[in-house]
Amino acid sequence: MMKWFPRRENEGRRMLLVTAATIAISAATAAAAQNASPPAATEKDADDQGSGRAFSSTNPELVVSGRRTALGGGAMSPVDLPKSVSIISDAFIKDQPAGANPFGLLSLAPGINTNGRGATGLDRGQISIRGFQSNQLGLSLDGVPINDSGTFNTFPHEYVDAENLSQIFVLQGAGDAETPNIGATGGVIGMTVRKPSADFHASASFAIGETDFKRSFLRVDTGDFGGNRAFIAYSHSTAGQWRGVGSNRRDHVDASFEHDIGGGSTLSASVFYNRQNMPPYQAMTKDQISQLGYYFNSSPTYAATAAAQSGTVQNDNNSATAGQLQRSNFWGLQRSVFENVIVSTKANLNVADNLHVDIQPYLWFGRGPGGGVGTYLSETNAALLGSARDINGDGDTLDTRLYSNPFDQKQYRPGVITRAKLTTGVHELIAGFHFERANLHEWRPFIEVDANGFPTSTWASEQYETLHRADGSIVRNQDQRTITTTIRPFAQDVIHLANDKLLVTIGAQFPIVKRHGTNYLPLALRTSGGLIAPESVRTEQKKFLPNAGVVWHVAPEHSLFASVAKTFRATDNAPLFQPGTNFDTLKPETAIDVEAGYRYSGPFLNGSVTYYHIDYRNRQQSVYDVAVSNTVARNIGDVRLQGVEAELGTKPFHHVSVYASGSYNESKLLDNLPVGIAGQTTNALLPTEGKTLTDVPKFTIGGFVRYDTGRIFLQSQLKYNGLRYATLTNDEKVPGYTTVDLAAGYNLPQEWTGRAKVGVSVNVSNLFDKRYLGAINYGRNAVAVNGIAANGPTYFQGAPRFTSVRIRVDY
Repeated sequence: MMKWFPRRENEGRRMLLVTAATIAISAATAAAAQNASPPAATEKDADDQGSGRAFSSTNPELVVSGRRTALGGGAMSPVDLPKSVSIISDAFIKDQPAGANPFGLLSLAPGINTNGRGATGLDRGQISIRGFQSNQLGLSLDGVPINDSGTFNTFPHEYVDAENLSQIFVLQGAGDAETPNIGATGGVIGMTVRKPSADFHASASFAIGETDFKRSFLRVDTGDFGGNRAFIAYSHSTAGQWRGVGSNRRDHVDASFEHDIGGGSTLSASVFYNRQNMPPYQAMTKDQISQLGYYFNSSPTYAATAAAQSGTVQNDNNSATAGQLQRSNFWGLQRSVFENVIVSTKANLNVADNLHVDIQPYLWFGRGPGGGVGTYLSETNAALLGSARDINGDGDTLDTRLYSNPFDQKQYRPGVITRAKLTTGVHELIAGFHFERANLHEWRPFIEVDANGFPTSTWASEQYETLHRADGSIVRNQDQRTITTTIRPFAQDVIHLANDKLLVTIGAQFPIVKRHGTNYLPLALRTSGGLIAPESVRTEQKKFLPNAGVVWHVAPEHSLFASVAKTFRATDNAPLFQPGTNFDTLKPETAIDVEAGYRYSGPFLNGSVTYYHIDYRNRQQSVYDVAVSNTVARNIGDVRLQGVEAELGTKPFHHVSVYASGSYNESKLLDNLPVGIAGQTTNALLPTEGKTLTDVPKFTIGGFVRYDTGRIFLQSQLKYNGLRYATLTNDEKVPGYTTVDLAAGYNLPQEWTGRAKVGVSVNVSNLFDKRYLGAINYGRNAVAVNGIAANGPTYFQGAPRFTSVRIRVDY
């Protein structure tokens, strides 16, 4: 058992300690001193180990990789950062299942807990790193921050096609001065897209699999033409649900253009577009899974409703008798449709031999109902309707009707990141500025349901909002806009000492996050428990975030590293619209991440081991508070996390390469949780002190063995996730589980195919058809305690065995 660090009660003293550590330790990033990026490997490294530079998330660069020479089969790369980092190259990505999304590709890295809801990569999955959930991590695509601007949620199935990735990197602990995310108390994940090729190149693939999975992919690289090069790629995917009914459709485009303006300077532009229509998987309790079966999802059928008739009650709500088969749970009402586009332009300018400037404007735009739900509406609901109203046209106000009531949104999010790097003497000085203004409109319309249970408009267009109040206003039960302005200056100095045997960095950023919330709902819908949510509210949160670290090359193959960094997560936008939220006392979440480790980089084997300790403060949660008789966002206490992570990989030996990773994590809640009980005058205490965080396995083990001759390959990979708790009081848990995946492929002899390279591969996920509970929606307490009613968790069942076959042609 590890010894816990003593708890620090004084925030000012903590800040002094962090700043002192920054000055004393300093911080070393890579020789390139770029965010979230190991420095450039030597040309020999790139040739021998199949990896080149791991990049800055604000300045992505191509990583060269060779499949048959890649370290650990491409699942790791040599790094030189003062903190834990794992890099997945395209050598590993290429042979993963068709349609794999970024979270799935990271599943074997140390400290990672991933759970997809389906096996095709087309569904939203979940990821946690060292106990921090996906909306506490920072994600970027070619340097563009891509977490949701309101909630910091993540949607891995939307961002990019795996075939277009050159690599994915994950910093398990914390980013550094350049990290462009304002919602990351935990780690950082960055994706880099493969740049346009210097030569003409075309590649295509087609995959089929179980659950009627089909996927087509095409990419064309123009090659150089007049100092320009470009690529465009398109994919189309469809699949049925592995549980329940319904089908998923995804259309995706990635494109990039690059212009060489000479002197090592370039101008570039990239577009990433996604449009998707899918019925989501439904989370279920253990009892529901036991009663309805492992393969149950939403209700597969829709019960006919009674015709409108004056003077009698027509009630569509059959929940009392039908339970999970009730009309509002019909799968046709649950569909999620969304389209989004990310546009990024960039100028990489070599101003002088020792001065480089990057300017990156970007735009993120998205729209659509990201989650459907059915809602029963009574004709006497005066709060929603303004007064009792006849909504089915039968001349009375006795009825209850079912409506599609999705979570709709439109988000427009422009920003710009500028960065300058000056090399002088032993210093690499970096300074930059990040500005973003996100405009997020969220609303929940009421859309008519037809006789078969489907909404009359899947996209919830305003023309289909036919329900109005007496004054002509549209009836909605959510209607709000959030303007989020981010201002983030940053600076960093990388110092090269002792002939580069000692790398030291001092860095900091100062994010300022301003939110302006406007609530368009009428007074009756903004009122709860005698409290009124304001029509307009403004907040501002800011933090000074230093980071520091050191890398010491003890010997050519051995190095030690250490780092300390402070991270920050701005409060999401939900409290802006909650009656009773006290913004004067609500503090943003912060964490101090300390790491120390050892790396070995040998001619055949690379490995690393990292110890980490995280002081996570001001954790936020919405709880019922008797002081205001309402559910409000509050800071509910602190958490201590610590553990050990390790990974190793080999270069191929007799065509065999091996990769393995493991992690051990301890987490401890340091406070009991005050929970209000209706009718009481004081909050009761939920006994959470000393408990373990939910959905955090204490042990994880991952790895694979690969045999690759260039003509054929075989790969078997394994992932073990240990026991996890599902409630804050740790009174419900799920056992650990192991899944095994298998891949095999054959490349046709080129004398048969001419200039084209043709390959066929088979992928089998969850080879032994293991049944397990994957992602967890945690609960407070499964059993009533201290007068606090039970509030149990729900789960997403793990996908069963899934087999797919893919044929690829490269020209």
